[in-house]
Amino acid sequence: MMFMPRLKILHFPKQRDFCLRILHAITKIYEFEFSPIPEITSPLEVMQVYEFVEFLNYDYIEYFGDVWKYLNPNLLKIDVEKFCKRNSDKVIREIEDQIESRDLSELISNFLRTYNKSNMLDWFIGKTIESKIIIVLKILEGVNDE
Repeated sequence: MMFMPRLKILHFPKQRDFCLRILHAITKIYEFEFSPIPEITSPLEVMQVYEFVEFLNYDYIEYFGDVWKYLNPNLLKIDVEKFCKRNSDKVIREIEDQIESRDLSELISNFLRTYNKSNMLDWFIGKTIESKIIIVLKILEGVNDE
C-alpha cells in the first residue's frame, strides 16, 4: 500500500485512532461485528489491523488459491457464482478448514470464523471473480512446487 510508509511514522495514538476508524468502517462496509471488539493497545495490534485490511482487499490470493485447490473445479471453466451457490456448505467449510492450516492474525481468523455465512460467500465469490486469473496462477505455482 502506498500510504503504509507514511502511516508507520505516525505516533501510536494517531495510528490507533486511524485503526479504530478503519474497524468501524469495516463494520459498516462488510456488515461484520467484531467479537470481541479490538481495543488496539499496542503497535503490534495496529500492524494487525493493517494486515487485516490488506487481507480483505488484496492479500487473500494465496488463501483463496488453497480453498479452490481443495474444492478442485476448473476455475477457468466454471461459473464461479453458480458453483459457489450450489456448493455453499462445501465452500464455507473449506474456507473455515483453511484457517487451521495457516498462521493468521486474530483479526483475520476471527473474521473468517464468524462472518455471516451468506456475506462470506458473497465476498468470496466477488473476490474470486475479480482475481480469478491470479488465483489460478497461484494454484498452478503450488502444483509446480510439489
